[in-house]
Amino acid sequence: MKRWMVMSCVLVMAMTPPVALAQQASPAGGLTFALERAVVLRGACVATLSIESTLAGDLDRFAMDLAVLDGAGVTVRRLRLDLAPLVAGASTRFSLPLWDGDCGGVASLRLEAMPQCRDEASGADLDCLALTTLATRGATVSGIRLQR
Repeated sequence: MKRWMVMSCVLVMAMTPPVALAQQASPAGGLTFALERAVVLRGACVATLSIESTLAGDLDRFAMDLAVLDGAGVTVRRLRLDLAPLVAGASTRFSLPLWDGDCGGVASLRLEAMPQCRDEASGADLDCLALTTLATRGATVSGIRLQR
């Protein structure tokens, strides 16, 4: 992905006000956010991630805010991902550049918020952050940790 595309994600995130989430009773099921792998492609560290839904219904609005941290714990990039619609019982896999350079420059990927998470059938906003479990496939993924 070109640098300007990543920067536009950051710009949109900086210009978007936070969305308040209504507290709802926890629906059956949940979400699993996983770091599948991280490799260097065309000089950039690119991560493959997945989000799996075991919720009872589909989500017609779904967005995630991520931060990429270096070895000193400094946020070097912020991303907002709009992954709607998120279908119940299905997984969505996607890749994105984390860092311009070797993956050794990235220490962790932090899930900061899920500002949009709406049940399609009821129209209710859900607290998807509370419903999400983090996972890393394999023992390590280029030394990158997934955290909340």
